Amino acid sequence: MRLRNISRVIVIALVVVVSAVALLHERFAQSAAPTLVGGDVLNAATPSFRLHDQSGALVDMKSLRGHPVVVTFLDMTCTQECPLQAHMLQQAGNFLGAKQANQVDWLVVSVNPNNTPADANAFMQKNNVKLPIKVLLGSQAELKPVWASYYIDVQPTPTDVNHTVALFLIDKSGRERMVFLGSFDPKAVSTDLATLLKQ
Repeated sequence: MRLRNISRVIVIALVVVVSAVALLHERFAQSAAPTLVGGDVLNAATPSFRLHDQSGALVDMKSLRGHPVVVTFLDMTCTQECPLQAHMLQQAGNFLGAKQANQVDWLVVSVNPNNTPADANAFMQKNNVKLPIKVLLGSQAELKPVWASYYIDVQPTPTDVNHTVALFLIDKSGRERMVFLGSFDPKAVSTDLATLLKQ
């Protein structure tokens, strides 16, 4: 009977020790995790979608797990704000360096259903964007749910397309981690992407 009581004490002690070690490990992992420095912090599942890029390849958000992802929204025929955003994207890639930039999936969702693959290629060439950006194109019916899921307001005008300017950083597990609203600091974006690459 005494041996049985001793065994129970040993089992309870082991449970307490294992629980304490697990708790310490969890707290250490949280404190050791690098923090992001850029825009507004997010922690939400990334909206899923499937669209074709300028080469005709189907891009499925679910298939991009394992790599950080940049998602932003541009018009390939815009001559004002969108070229500036494209230049800042390229600067972020330059700060990151070619090797790391190629480990990131760079996605631009069109806000103009009239954009064509030729428009996308011409836009990238004209604005000297060398990053491996996939420009995701589609009809109004295909693009509108994507805009809505990322809270992008799109308002066509007779001469342009007014839209919310936002850039999202998504981690390797497919969670939104950061959003930059309006203009963004390319250096901060590159720093956060470097952090996400290490996680």
